Amino acid sequence: MSLILNGSNTPTAGGIGYGDGSNLVFNSVGTSGQVLTSAGSGAPTWTTPSAGAMTLISTQTASNSASLSWTGLTIPSSGVGNFIIDLSCLVLSASGAHLYLQVGTGLTPTWKTSGYDCNGQVIAGSSQSFYSTTSGAGINLDLNTGNIFSYGNFSGTISMNVNNIGVVSVTSQCADYQPTAYSIFGYVGGVTSFTSIRLIPSSGTISSGIASLYALSS
Repeated sequence: MSLILNGSNTPTAGGIGYGDGSNLVFNSVGTSGQVLTSAGSGAPTWTTPSAGAMTLISTQTASNSASLSWTGLTIPSSGVGNFIIDLSCLVLSASGAHLYLQVGTGLTPTWKTSGYDCNGQVIAGSSQSFYSTTSGAGINLDLNTGNIFSYGNFSGTISMNVNNIGVVSVTSQCADYQPTAYSIFGYVGGVTSFTSIRLIPSSGTISSGIASLYALSS
């Protein structure tokens, strides 16, 4: 700690001045990314901020992509914490294509193509319908019922824990077609933890749009 008395000393670049009750003093320089923390009447200190409840892992931008994927993930075996995927205006190249979600295990990874159970409600204008797969028989989680056209987009939020995948506020919007909202709940059996997640169309590619994966601390 350097004392500044009567302006006779030069503070280190990046140091912060404060009063110690008698003199103006400067604290030592922190490291990049740290924040200044008050100690009441004591000397303030540089500290590393704790991670927030939601941390961005990465954002994938589609450009005629066969799939969007995140690998090397770590999920607590207890299933507490986990992930949220935010979808923004994903456009599928093939008219009537479905958007699927799959999880994978291992470093490679090995994508799980069995054991998914999907139940959903579809609201299109004034009509609504329900759909489901045979329990544990699906090869993936179907995020829509094929109402996404090449000139439309697909947006929403997917919440996930170790075994359960809940889809909230998923909406398709097509240029000359009414918006379609999906409320979907999915489950994949036989998985105690997964290391990878991917979004993959039933046909064609994901032409454009972005998908961001966030980790939750609670």
